[in-house]
Amino acid sequence: MASPAAVREWHDETDVLIAGYGVAGCAAAIEAHDRDPGADILIVEKMDEANAGGNGRVSGQSLLISHDADALYAYQRAMSAANPVPDEMLREWARQMAQLEPYIVERAAEAGTHYVRGSGWSEGDAVYEFPEFGAENAVAYNAIIKPIPSGVWITMKRCVERRRVRRQFGSPIVDLVQDPDTLE
Repeated sequence: MASPAAVREWHDETDVLIAGYGVAGCAAAIEAHDRDPGADILIVEKMDEANAGGNGRVSGQSLLISHDADALYAYQRAMSAANPVPDEMLREWARQMAQLEPYIVERAAEAGTHYVRGSGWSEGDAVYEFPEFGAENAVAYNAIIKPIPSGVWITMKRCVERRRVRRQFGSPIVDLVQDPDTLE
């Protein structure tokens, strides 16, 4: 991290800087805008616009829907035993995940895409990837967003495009400039 004194050129300033224009970056931009519509929000993406989207664009698009934070916590704890996640972080993740479905449904409605309960590629409502770790208790069902492919990415991208969020492509982050005293 560079201090302001080390900077020779200054290219931009923003209130909220988001690294990466994938699903998580889109969610961060949507949340930042909706909390403060007057904030200057900038997403910087290392890829060009045609190839943006990160892992969310090229993944299987299956969404894990859970309504039981405790079961989801236990499931994820068991799956990550070899690489443990800090307990407080994992509990908060599970709590948020168990409340996520209405947000996803809202984003799909806003984007004009179609939220579908079920995995989209199997006959059952849910795919229990690791039943030995408690998947049947943790996963209520899977969901997808159509169109296929990339419905989740298309949905989130459209929701960002509806907001006043700047996007800058072909711009990998190489350093962050921060005042060491004020942390600004």
